[in-house]
Formats: sequence, C-alpha cells, structure tokens
Amino acid sequence: MKNFYYILGALVILLVLASMVVAVGGSFMDPTHRAEVTSHINAPPDSIFALITDYRNYSSWRKDLLRVEMLPPRDTIQSWREFDKDKNNWAFEAIEVTPPSYLKVKIAEPTSPIQGTWMISIITDGTGSIVNVIEEATVTNVFFRFIANVFMSDTATIEAYLASLASRFGQTLIFK
Repeated sequence: MKNFYYILGALVILLVLASMVVAVGGSFMDPTHRAEVTSHINAPPDSIFALITDYRNYSSWRKDLLRVEMLPPRDTIQSWREFDKDKNNWAFEAIEVTPPSYLKVKIAEPTSPIQGTWMISIITDGTGSIVNVIEEATVTNVFFRFIANVFMSDTATIEAYLASLASRFGQTLIFK
C-alpha cells in the first residue's frame, strides 16, 4: 500500500509540473494569431458568396458541422451558433457583408478563450474565383495558447473550410 501512495504522489507531482510548464510556456507565447490561406474555386463570386452567407445551411456543405442554429439578430447583424462534430459550439456574427466579394465574421462568445475574426475575400479570375481567408485571433487562455501553438496547425481550420467549399462546387482544393 505504501508503494501505491508513492506512485500516486509521483503522478500528482508530474501533473503539477506539466501544468506549470504549459502555463509558463503559454504565458511567453504571443497571444495574437494570424493565418491566411488562398484557394481557387471553380465558381463565380456571387455563387460562392450566396453559399457562405447562407449561415442556416452551413451544415449541408461544411463537413465539420452537425447543425447550425440561427440566433436573434443584434441590430441588423446576423448571428448563428455552429455545432461541430467534436461536440463544440460557437456563436458567430457577420459584422461586415459586402456582396459578392467580402464577408467578415467574428466569434460572438465574450467568455471564450479565443476572440477573433475571419475575413473572406472573393475575386473573379476568369476561370472561377480566388477565395482568400484571413483569420486574426487573440488567445487569452495560456493553457489553450500553449496547446494551439505546439500541437495545432495555424491554418487547419481555414483549410478544412475551403476544402468543404471547393467540394460543394465539385472540385478538390487547390491552394495558391
């Protein structure tokens, strides 16, 4: 029984030390984050824009979502909540909408460890559209900041979004 307590004590000490490393490491990392991905989509800007501003139907083409729930608008700003396959849910607001070329969306969760925006620009190129997504975020939680910086790709969420968008128009994602 004495060995059990030694092992348990050692595990607790390791857990505390690991937590300290993550907290200290995260506190030294830049809380701001910027990622950008550009892709060619074989569709005109108005078709792409209509799809990406049809928030209610996001789950019909975005492979990461289970469903979307529309929220009451704030002033004239459209709001919705996305429920993903990892059992997370996030509220968003479309804070700038300029058809058919620009959409700016922000996270509408004041207590979230991540605050930020996506800026989606769409321009025609003669054979379809160039879609550019810029993500600018601030990660306030030092634990999440450490995990995100060490174990996650900066562009993975944008790439998944663009891959789903391209798939909706019958193509495989092409990065530029």
